[in-house]
Amino acid sequence: MGGRRQGYRKLKQGDIVIVGEGNSERYYFSHLRSIYGYRCRIIPRFFSKASALEFRKTIDHNYEKCVDMIVVRDVDVVEKNEKEKRKWESLKGKYSKSKNIIFCESMPCIEYWFLLHFSDTCRAFSSRQVERELRKHISDYCLLYTSDAADELDGVDL
Repeated sequence: MGGRRQGYRKLKQGDIVIVGEGNSERYYFSHLRSIYGYRCRIIPRFFSKASALEFRKTIDHNYEKCVDMIVVRDVDVVEKNEKEKRKWESLKGKYSKSKNIIFCESMPCIEYWFLLHFSDTCRAFSSRQVERELRKHISDYCLLYTSDAADELDGVDL
């Protein structure tokens, strides 16, 4: 038994699409959209750990519609995988002259940037330490990565 299909309006030139990975990033942009009433589409619907190939497919599909795109990715995990890093750099190179695409890379992860809203720090953190620190300021905060990504980031200093 299938689910109810969402009735999205078709994208047209001038629309803004945010392409990304990571539930924290999705939450952040959804929150901005709800507060400021931004008209944008955030895709994919459920952010998850994505490869450069998945980003390329999503960007290519929407690029043909002449929409403006903001592509958001934590690159601290990408930096650990040389093959993925080359693919990511190739993808950015392909669209480097495009006026419709902005690549927004976070390194270290976006959670560290969240923490800087509450604490003036230059300290190095692991991803788990950032989560603990954020909970002091946002009581119901939890690191919204998939367990695979959290495991990959666990040894990364932020």
